[in-house]
This record gives sequence, structure tokens and C-alpha cells, in this order.
Amino acid sequence: MSFATGVLAGPQKAVRVRATGQIVSITPCYENELCQDVQVTGIATVLGRVTGVLSERVDLYGHYTGTGVFTTADGSTITTEFEGQVIPDPNGTASFMETHHIVDGTGQYESASGELDLTGTGDAAGHLDVVGTGTLIRG
Repeated sequence: MSFATGVLAGPQKAVRVRATGQIVSITPCYENELCQDVQVTGIATVLGRVTGVLSERVDLYGHYTGTGVFTTADGSTITTEFEGQVIPDPNGTASFMETHHIVDGTGQYESASGELDLTGTGDAAGHLDVVGTGTLIRG
């Protein structure tokens, strides 16, 4: 992963993430697509404790796109756009891989940028376990 840093951008920091989550709603939204909302809580180096709300559109082939807003303990936020792939397992679980592009933020993360690569698993009840690594550049 590489990023162009602007003259005023802060230093690039490595980020490690561990989180759990829950799919809280699933509804048909377009032909051959489902829309789902996910809530997550976890911890990330550099950020500390975070909570997140994600909105996703998933197609019949398991490809999905979405947006996420992650809030830190001090109320600052990081906004991402992401793309991923879910791979169902015959036992009712699934694994997924997704890449988040940090597109903005507020508070101490205003104008942040960077990227996170996440992997995880989900069960039939919509419970998620997530780990990942990436970079964060403060604006």
C-alpha cells in the first residue's frame, strides 16, 4: 500500500484492527442486491477504542460495496468507502475480505486518508469477527 502525502498531511501510521460486529438489518434494495447495516466495536492501534456503523450493498455473487463511519472515544470520526467479497461455507458460516479507503474524518482525523485491509468470519446469526491492518494519514 502506498499513498501520496500532501505537504500538510501528517505522518503515515500503521494501524492494526480487531473488532466484533453484528449485521443489524438486511433488506432487498435493488434487483439482485441486498442492503445491510452492520454495527461494530473494536480496538485499533493509533485510534484506540472505536465503534462503527456500516451500510453495504451485496450482490448475488457475494461482492459488496459500502460506506462506514467509525467513531473514536473522543468523538472524532473516520469515514471510509469499501469493497469486499464474501465467501459462503456449506456449514452456514462465511469468510470475507474487504478493503477500506479512508476518505475523510472529523475532529483529530479531519481530512484523514489511508487504507485498511480486513478479513473476517460471520455466522448464520450475523455475528462478525474482524481483523486487519493498514495505514492512516492524518489530514
